[in-house]
Amino acid sequence: MTARELQEIIRELILEGVDGRDDEDEAPNGLFEARSYEEAGILTTDMGLVIEADDGSEFQLTIVRSRAGDAEEVEP
Repeated sequence: MTARELQEIIRELILEGVDGRDDEDEAPNGLFEARSYEEAGILTTDMGLVIEADDGSEFQLTIVRSRAGDAEEVEP
């Protein structure tokens, strides 16, 4: 699994929430949006998400690969 694949899985889980939200529905539990660093314009080579709450709070979740799997090549 790559960091990008994990990023997308986490983003989908956040956006679906407990009540099955998809991208067009209103966010559950005060969550406003979850965007990738790339979508948010964050200048980094790391994978990650910017998570925004409806109260204006913003969080960044960085994904750093600590070890490659046995059958995988290391990402550049």
